[in-house]
Amino acid sequence: MVKHIYISPHSDDVALSCGGQIISNASRQDDTLILNIFTSESRYSRQGPAKMESAFRDSINEDRTKEDKSAWKSIGVRADFLNLPEAILRKKFPFAILRSKGDDTIIDDVCGALLPYVKAYPDADFYFPAGIGNHIDHLACKQAAFRLLDECVVDKINLYEDIPYSWLTFIRGQYYKILSRTVALVKSDQAIASGRGGKNILAYLMHGNIPFPRGKKLFTLIYGSLVIDNALHGSSSSPKPYSGKMRFVDLGDDNIVKKRDLIYHYKSQIPMLFGKHPDEVIRHNQHSIAREVIVEISRNRVPD
Repeated sequence: MVKHIYISPHSDDVALSCGGQIISNASRQDDTLILNIFTSESRYSRQGPAKMESAFRDSINEDRTKEDKSAWKSIGVRADFLNLPEAILRKKFPFAILRSKGDDTIIDDVCGALLPYVKAYPDADFYFPAGIGNHIDHLACKQAAFRLLDECVVDKINLYEDIPYSWLTFIRGQYYKILSRTVALVKSDQAIASGRGGKNILAYLMHGNIPFPRGKKLFTLIYGSLVIDNALHGSSSSPKPYSGKMRFVDLGDDNIVKKRDLIYHYKSQIPMLFGKHPDEVIRHNQHSIAREVIVEISRNRVPD
């Protein structure tokens, strides 16, 4: 019986964010399933979108699918590919800069793709990206998760911190402020989650050995938009529709090495994620790669 189903927007997301906990359950690999969502290889004309693909190094192609299959095969975990088109193939800018309710069409498609698995494995726990970093494909998966929860298709959802976006402390802290508007989190957990190690904005802008080295302007802009969003909307005293509790999965040295080996299957993505010296970036951020964070969310009961 499959007990744990991890939703990966793109080929490397679950390996980066949850690979350690999956490896830790090596003796129970048959109970884990990876669902890779945006794996369509369909392309638009070379005019326009080709420039975006080159700039972001994030286009879906046969090589990335091969990398994903190789990664999960190396530890004996099953992966299914649901073949929805990623943001670039939908002619969308990959990152949300301004507050948006999301694209209902793609959220519908994600829900539709997941429903057969929900029905086939009714006792499984589902893990979705938290959307830290504001990639619209990650946000679509998160919004699909809340729709499934609101429609009582699932009893709870689990959001995982998107690594390496979550290594950017200045982005992560703003994310938890937004999440806490609707999800009642234990304050001590929230303080640990939003305030622990990572890269503050000055370190990110001024130092080397950072994730997304080509993204300094982009993530500074995203940070500014999140700050404005939180300033405008702030916290509310109204009852919150959801409750959340956090789990921190700390990896031992052996599993850190195994997780690094898993990540290195994704050769096409390493330069975008970690720059020209990935070993140095991973070593300097080992404390972050060693901790994986899950937020378990359920609906609060409405009084009769």
